[in-house]
Amino acid sequence: MNNAQIYFNRGRVLSMKGLHQEAIDAYKKALEIDPGHSQARTNLKFISYFSGIGIGEDRIKNVANLKNFGKGARQFLQRISRRRS
Repeated sequence: MNNAQIYFNRGRVLSMKGLHQEAIDAYKKALEIDPGHSQARTNLKFISYFSGIGIGEDRIKNVANLKNFGKGARQFLQRISRRRS
């Protein structure tokens, strides 16, 4: 496992704990190490968006169920909505 993957995994754990700013920092560090880490980039975009606009629980759940998201993005959103329930 490379260092970028370690920071990515850290970001995932932090986001599931609701520590959004710390997760954002971890995803950014993963991208500094490996700018091509697509999962870190996707998760960073989602968590930055949702934490930045203070989106409500109902809307997160609705977005998590959209079918036009890729499987990974949909799973990430579903995890967020479960953690906030």
